Amino acid sequence: MPDGHAPKTKTSAPANVIVVVAILALAFALRVYHLDKPSLWEDDYQCLDRALAAPGDMFLMQKFQGPSNTSFEFSPPLMYVLEHVLLGVAKTDFAAKIPHVVFGVLAVLMLYLLGVRLFGGDRGVHIALLLAISLYHIDVSRSIKPYSLFFL
Repeated sequence: MPDGHAPKTKTSAPANVIVVVAILALAFALRVYHLDKPSLWEDDYQCLDRALAAPGDMFLMQKFQGPSNTSFEFSPPLMYVLEHVLLGVAKTDFAAKIPHVVFGVLAVLMLYLLGVRLFGGDRGVHIALLLAISLYHIDVSRSIKPYSLFFL
């Protein structure tokens, strides 16, 4: 390669779409499997406590105990609102963790799109697959904390 870049491979777009959908389904399945089983940590309970508060109280807590003034809680304020809505439907750990699973799967999709743009279709598929099966990323996507949101 005279320009120093890896060759861009040519794979049909419909084949890539099928493979990417399969990778996203795998990423979702790995993140949602036994989602209610891992025990919660102290900061998870604090996050749930804030998410279960009335919306007005949520923002007062954020104002007086904001991200710079606390050692345990630093979630973005709208994350509490989203979790509040989901916990209104079902007060379970599973419901509180679902947004983070979705963010984790979206990160796989975003990394695929970045890989395609930078290196071509096949490389994007490979990069997305690596993130989809990454144990670290699966773990942070299964947490109540917004760690998976940071990957986006």
